[in-house]
Amino acid sequence: MKQRSYGRDPELTIRIFTTVFFLGLVYLAFIGLLFWAGLQPIMIFGIALFMMVFQYFGSDKIVLMTTGAKVVSPREEPGLHGMVERLAAMADMPKPKKIAVMEAHVPNAFATGRNPKNAVLAVTRGLMSRLDEREQEAVLAHEFSHIRHRDVMVLTWAGLIVIAAGFLL
Repeated sequence: MKQRSYGRDPELTIRIFTTVFFLGLVYLAFIGLLFWAGLQPIMIFGIALFMMVFQYFGSDKIVLMTTGAKVVSPREEPGLHGMVERLAAMADMPKPKKIAVMEAHVPNAFATGRNPKNAVLAVTRGLMSRLDEREQEAVLAHEFSHIRHRDVMVLTWAGLIVIAAGFLL
């Protein structure tokens, strides 16, 4: 049962663009500060490039590691995988590359990854134990909307600035 596309959200696009624009200004100001402090331009460029590549390709692994989420196979969590596959088909999206479970009693879920093809979807045991199947599907559908609208990329860029600033200082 394929449903119609989520469609575009122009207000969300404007908010994302505004966020990226202002974060870019902060990043440029930080680079200017490093120039003012006397660091060599090649060193500043090298550090920034390394951090961007690391953040882009490693953001999903970093998030899974810091939250303690463990990637689960369809054999370990067949119900969860089945639900995610159904939702992906209904949304006309690829199934997330990895599905993870966090051993936490608080009901929560999140999506991460650099793009829809490399997305990671994580849920807590608390969410799976406290919510019925329809409620779980609603939460996971919400996470699919984050993947669809590439909200994770905005957070990745925001995190890049924080990580780079902390690393360089």
